[in-house]
Order: sequence, then C-alpha cells, then structure tokens
Amino acid sequence: MARSRDIPRSFLHHGVDAAGALVAIDAVERGRTALACPYCATGLIAKKGRILAPHFAHDGPTCREAHEGAAARVPLHDDFATLEPLGRADLRLCAQLLRREINHTSLRGWRRSSLRRLVEAELIEEVPRGERWVNGVGSHRHTAWGEQIVAATRYRLALDDLVRVQERAALRKLDRLEDRARDGEGDERPSVDLRLYRAQLARLFSLDLYLLRVRADRTLLHKIGVTARPVAERLPEIRKDLEAHFDTLELAVEGHWPRRGSLELYFKRAFARRQVRVGSLTEYFDFGSDRRPFRQLARLDPALSPRLQALL
Repeated sequence: MARSRDIPRSFLHHGVDAAGALVAIDAVERGRTALACPYCATGLIAKKGRILAPHFAHDGPTCREAHEGAAARVPLHDDFATLEPLGRADLRLCAQLLRREINHTSLRGWRRSSLRRLVEAELIEEVPRGERWVNGVGSHRHTAWGEQIVAATRYRLALDDLVRVQERAALRKLDRLEDRARDGEGDERPSVDLRLYRAQLARLFSLDLYLLRVRADRTLLHKIGVTARPVAERLPEIRKDLEAHFDTLELAVEGHWPRRGSLELYFKRAFARRQVRVGSLTEYFDFGSDRRPFRQLARLDPALSPRLQALL
C-alpha cells in the first residue's frame, strides 16, 4: 500500500448541489458557490486562477477525504509519478530495475515488499524456474505493461501509445473502486469515491485537444490546449491574452483531436524543453525543426474504449 508521503495532494473538481447532483468546476463561476463537498457537506469556493488548474476549495477547514483522497485522480494524468495502488517509491524501483537482471534475493527491506506490489500490479512478473539465469534473465522481469508504464513516467512514451496505456490504467482503477463500493458494508466513502471518479473520467475524456499555430511578431510558436467548446470560440480569448505581449498576431488551428484532452499535461512535460513562457502562460512552444510533436499528434485516434465512451 502506498505510504502517505507518496500521495500528492488532490484537488476537488466536483461539488454537490441541493438536489445531490454532481456539478463540475467548469460549470460554475469563480468565487463562493451554492455547492457542497461530497464528503463533508462543507460549502465550496470555486478557484479559477492562472497558476493552478480550476478546482474547488472548502469554505472552511478542508476535510481529510478531500485533501488526501485519491478517488478522482486519473492515473497517468494528474500525477505521472504514482499509479494506484503503487506509490512513488514503487515506480522508482520499477524504473531502476528495468535495465538490470532482477534477483529478488538481492532486494532487502522495503524493496522486497515493493517488488511484491509490482508483481501484484502486473508491472513485473516471476520468471519460470527453467528460464532463470539464461541470457540475462533473473528471477523476475518486466512485463510489456511494466515497460510502458516506466516509459510513461519518464515521458518517453509516444502520445498514441500513451492513449491506450492511460485508458487501461484508468479502467483498472475504475474496476478497483467498483469492487470497493460493492464491499462497502454501509461505509459511504467508497460509493462517493466511485461517483467522483466516474464523473472525473467523463469530464476529462470529453475534452478536446487542439494545437494552434501562432505567428507572434517575428516568432513562430505553437499552443497546446484543451476545450469543451468549439476551438473557434477560444481564439478571441487567446488573442486577448497574447495582445499584452506582442504587437502583431496571426492565429490558425493546426490540429484538433476530439476526446483527447487527457494528453495535454503529458504533452507539456514530454516537450518541456521546447516550452516558451509568455508572461504567466505556460502552454506555448517553440519546436524549431523538431517534428516529433506533429508526427505523434498526427497518429492520434479519437476513438475511446467502449467503457469510457459509455461514461460520457
């Protein structure tokens, strides 16, 4: 089980209204709302600044469930260093073991326990005894799934490969939460966790990903972004943000990928070296002669898995 220091702080993206319905942060204006925390019923304030992603804050002390709860965190989206039920240390060990022969007897203390968790999560598997110590194979080896997870946590997985890995991880967590909710035995929290996670999956996988070409004065930039509206409706807002920094602007939509908004954060981290800050804005890039982003985006398939599609 992940230790508490391995768990990053969660942000609440949904509140409940007077009728008990979930309302997403995107559907309300900033400031105090008529919504309440799904866990503790404290009133909520909609936070919509330029630094952190929009989220709800408690109008008073934050309950432990909302502060530490990982229910609504989507694997390989909100935090690439964790993969429930594994912690950061587990994934670090998984990465460290990738390029070496694994001998479980050489692992001590928490590393031995971590290896067991990695096997349970199907990132590492035991090697049949007849195949051990042959051609550099030890007692354990990484599964194809484990190799993909390590590549994703290092931002080395291509976007079209990440799509399927991200969807698989999201649905595996959905299975676990559904099992917990069925076995709750009168405890309301597992049901609330499941409800919030389903809502966050529906919210995240309904967003579209887009790429803009921005000719700003004599500089060619590209902007990656997500939207729940037609991209054309975003252009005047983007232009207004940029007019404070440039004299001349030309904006054009270079690409639009329905239901792939879940890739935005990974894209920013994978191509962080190409990132250009425009004031406080962080979604602009100068790719120069690097064509990798365009090739990876061109290969994206907008089709969701049937289970995710059913949540929308």
